[in-house]
Amino acid sequence: MASGIPVVVPNRGGVLEFANSGNAWTCEPTVPAFAAATEEAIRDEVLRERRVTEALLTAERYRWENVAGEFLDLYEEFCRLWRGEPSRRAPDFTSSSAVGIQRRVLGLVPEVVKWGYRVGTGSFRGRMIKAAADRAQLEQR
Repeated sequence: MASGIPVVVPNRGGVLEFANSGNAWTCEPTVPAFAAATEEAIRDEVLRERRVTEALLTAERYRWENVAGEFLDLYEEFCRLWRGEPSRRAPDFTSSSAVGIQRRVLGLVPEVVKWGYRVGTGSFRGRMIKAAADRAQLEQR
């Protein structure tokens, strides 16, 4: 996409986070569907130019330089919430207050985030680092 080459992708899965019918050819994940989409991308020059132009704009939005700051902001927000500080982010949407089981489930989210943080920085991470070091030593032999 970022290279200006027409992109043919399956019409399901994670690739649809950025690929769509405006910037790529989306099709059923079958050989005949991919072949037909590829043929259209080759034969229809006007459509190809339009989609490649949109693809380049999409790729620009997802460049690491543009996305990295968003990730750092998100991690900073997680740390702020972990410390019990108020959020600095405006909500993406508003809705009615959760009640009953929804309220209880949402109340668990901070605990799940804390647990994930402990697992990611604690003994699990240490075991993974040790396993990688052990594997590297074996490969040197």
